[in-house]
Amino acid sequence: EPESYLNAISAAFLGITHLWSSSPEVHPGGLSESIDPPVRQNDSGEQTEPTPSIIYASTYNIAREALSYRSGFLRYNLQDASNVEASEKNLMSQSTFFSLEVENSPGEEDILEIPESSSADTEATTERERPTRSSDISMSTLIWLRDTQVVDQIPISDRYELTLVLYLVDHPGCTLQDVDRAMCAAYPGLFTPPSDFIHLCLDSYATVDSSDANRWYLRPEDDLEQRQSDLERAGLSICQIGERLGYSCADRRANISRADVTWLDKNGELAYLFFPMTSAAISEIVLHDEHPRVCSFIVLPGSRANLLIYKLRRDLRLARAFNPSQGNWRFLKFRHLRSMAGSPNLNRDNLDQLLNLDPITFSTPQLLLI
Repeated sequence: EPESYLNAISAAFLGITHLWSSSPEVHPGGLSESIDPPVRQNDSGEQTEPTPSIIYASTYNIAREALSYRSGFLRYNLQDASNVEASEKNLMSQSTFFSLEVENSPGEEDILEIPESSSADTEATTERERPTRSSDISMSTLIWLRDTQVVDQIPISDRYELTLVLYLVDHPGCTLQDVDRAMCAAYPGLFTPPSDFIHLCLDSYATVDSSDANRWYLRPEDDLEQRQSDLERAGLSICQIGERLGYSCADRRANISRADVTWLDKNGELAYLFFPMTSAAISEIVLHDEHPRVCSFIVLPGSRANLLIYKLRRDLRLARAFNPSQGNWRFLKFRHLRSMAGSPNLNRDNLDQLLNLDPITFSTPQLLLI
């Protein structure tokens, strides 16, 4: 998934210094790769040990070139959360993030940057790539691939989430420091999750002890049996609504690993697709979806909203998928699904309107963490 520029160039430094070893790096297929360390010549033409500044400059230039647009990478900036806060509600709407677009630029040197704007019509802008200086870079600068066809792994943030939840299950009453140490041990070095993501996961899945604010416990509603019951009720509600509207419903959750519920029209064609789930680990479903391009819903608890929007802000693929003008994916909260199931006014004419009445929003208390 996209990574901060500082982490990416640090990884490049590590890779370059590793390739300075005496033996070439051998890759699958028999190809070998090596990089010669920088050298310096004196006035007599003899090679001497370069100064540290020459070594650093040479290494940085190699790494910067490797992370350039021409080498297959995009560089863009996160939106500043503090600039898009709604003054009247202290809530951040999902539409702010779904508006992010990336357009290809014909220039080989161009990079793409996402402007800091709250407009739903925000468009990506392009500018000529200039040499990257330390003053140009912040932790909000991200690196991503121009060609994502080669990406076939589950994003690491989804794995972070699963690891943290399992730790909460196995260690009730743990402290933030306990969680942080466990995550650092599970994902060492440059793979360590950022602290703001850990906070968002805890706020989404856990609650503090009433007598000790330093102790965290899994929320009662996120108990495994409770969430399994929620999934069953969600599947039942989806089928009930679909049948009321004249669709043929098929609950295939027992037959495939990625559970879904389908609505078929009178011709047997797929009209809507629903994925009830209890986590914010949506990437495997959304990014590797092999279903026809119909209106598809991720159905999940509203408590995952902050975590989801964090992922949408970072990952351009997810932002595109949930952008109404570019993708076919939407979110549907459990509570709104229950409300729709009990509504006597629901019909095909107002279905889309009702589905959009309760969007996911980013709650203000977490703004300072991102």
